[in-house]
Amino acid sequence: HDRAHVGDELATVDDRLEQHRRSLEEPRAGWKTWVADDEGPVGFAVTGPSEDAELAAVDHGVSLALRVGTLLLAGGAPTEDVEAAIFAVGTAVGLGTFEVDITYGSIVISVAPDNARPGLTDMRVVRGRSTHYARVAAAHQLVLDLAEGRIPPSDVERRLSDIEHLRRRRAACALEKHA
Repeated sequence: HDRAHVGDELATVDDRLEQHRRSLEEPRAGWKTWVADDEGPVGFAVTGPSEDAELAAVDHGVSLALRVGTLLLAGGAPTEDVEAAIFAVGTAVGLGTFEVDITYGSIVISVAPDNARPGLTDMRVVRGRSTHYARVAAAHQLVLDLAEGRIPPSDVERRLSDIEHLRRRRAACALEKHA
């Protein structure tokens, strides 16, 4: 490399780092989202205040669906059941048109754009997997209650938190001390 050329690259990198640092210091109103057309991403856009509430509601719905899916997948539920549960939760909380992709270790939900609201994609990585029938059963019951309208979406967070804190029951014979 020509030394002058390397210096120009560093100046460019330094300029980019400075620009990034300044952007972090500026107050940011709204969400930064990728804007794309048929040919791919074209850049970032900051949504306006009227769109924030709608995007926040979609983000919250996706987060709830991902928490339910993560509980089920980590607890040993089959991926088909996890996918069905995520679709039931997403539909119950009003996500509209969305897709779910589940692998052994991750769940991805993509919500299609709707009028002025951009699309949204979120992912969860499921790190620990072990059979936990109590959590799986409780999560399935939560999904049924939500889908059938027996609980409002506002109660889902509290129920999810309770389910996440369930401990495994030990059989009485496992607790006895053998002499």
